[in-house]
Amino acid sequence: MIKIRMIEPIIVRGSGEFGPYVIGSRNFAESLFIPRPSTIAGMLGSIFFHENDNGTWREKLKKIFDNQGIQGLIGPLIVTDKLLYPFRFGDSLALVENKKELLEVVNSIIQETHDYWEPELYSLFRKYSIERYFKSITKVGIALDRDKKITKESYLYYEKYVMPKEGLYFSVIVLGDDKNLSSLDGRIVNLGGERRVIQLQVTSPTVYADKVNDINYVENKCASYDYYLTLTPLILKENVNPELILTGKVEKISLGYDISHGKRKEMVNTILEGSIVKKDVVLSMIDTNYSFLGYNTVLPLLTVSDDP
Repeated sequence: MIKIRMIEPIIVRGSGEFGPYVIGSRNFAESLFIPRPSTIAGMLGSIFFHENDNGTWREKLKKIFDNQGIQGLIGPLIVTDKLLYPFRFGDSLALVENKKELLEVVNSIIQETHDYWEPELYSLFRKYSIERYFKSITKVGIALDRDKKITKESYLYYEKYVMPKEGLYFSVIVLGDDKNLSSLDGRIVNLGGERRVIQLQVTSPTVYADKVNDINYVENKCASYDYYLTLTPLILKENVNPELILTGKVEKISLGYDISHGKRKEMVNTILEGSIVKKDVVLSMIDTNYSFLGYNTVLPLLTVSDDP
C-alpha cells in the first residue's frame, strides 16, 4: 500500500479548468477534497515512465503498469489509523469513522422510517462532515499576459486549496507485483497538473486488513450483497435508473488533462464516491475498462436482512 502525505496544500480539479461556468473578469478554482483515481494513477505512471509510446492515455498507463508487474490500483482510500467511509447525500460528503453508525442510517433509509433517519442523517453529517478533516486556504491572484510579461488588467482569480489535517492520508492499494514499490518509500514527487508537493510512504495495510479483503474492483461476480458503498467514482457505461441509487449523486466528470496529447481527457458519467448503490449497478452498468486506475472501487455494505 502507498500512503500519500501532503507536504503543502493541494488543488486538484476534476474538470481540469479554471471556473468553466464563470464569464467575466473573475475566475474561481476550488480543489476537490479527494483526488480522482486518474490523478493518483498518472502520478505513479510518471514515476515509472521511460519512453513515449503510441496509444491513448489509458493504454500508456496500462503498459507502464504491466512493465512494473502492477495489475491495478484500489483507491484512493482515506485513512487515519483506520479506514474512513465516505458517505454522500447529494452534494454533502462525510467521512464516517464508525461503520455501525453508517449502517444504522442506511438501514433506516432502506426501511423508509423517515422520522428516524432524517435526524440521524443530519446528526451523522454534523459529526463527520468532510470539512472537519481538512483545512481550506483561499488565495487571490491576478492573471499574467505571458507574451507581454505583464499582468492582465482587472483579471483577478481565486484558488481554494485544501490540506488534510494531521494524521489523515490518501492511500492506494497496489495489486500485483510490489517488488518495485520499496524504491518509492520516502520519495518526494508532484501530484496533479498544479504539481503540488507530496511524499510517498510504502507500508502494509494491516491496520485495517479485515476491510481490505472486501474492497475490490467492480466485477460481475462481486454481487453477493444487496448494497455497495462506492469508495471511488463508478464510471457508467449506460444510464442508470435513479431507483438503483439509495443515496449519492450521478455526475458527468472530466478525467483531467492528457499532457502527452495536449488535450483534455474524455468526459464520463459517474456515480460519485460515497454513494450507496444496489447490486444491479455493480452487475451490469459499470465500465470496467477504468478499474485498473482505481475507479469503480466498492465496499460490500449490507444485505437487506443484515442487522447493524
